[in-house]
Amino acid sequence: MPEEDRAMGDVAYLKRQAERCARLAATATDRRTSELLQIMAGEFEELADYVSASGSAAPGKR
Repeated sequence: MPEEDRAMGDVAYLKRQAERCARLAATATDRRTSELLQIMAGEFEELADYVSASGSAAPGKR
């Protein structure tokens, strides 16, 4: 699979993970768990932005 196609697949995966974490954070009843899930959502978003901008697969996915 061409590198750019893999990168776009990675971006979609990372965006889905960010959305999942944000959704779970919104429904978590434990404050600390909610905070951690929000942090994770942000990290997934940042990584998706990095992969999208660089056009290469996420680190460790080569």
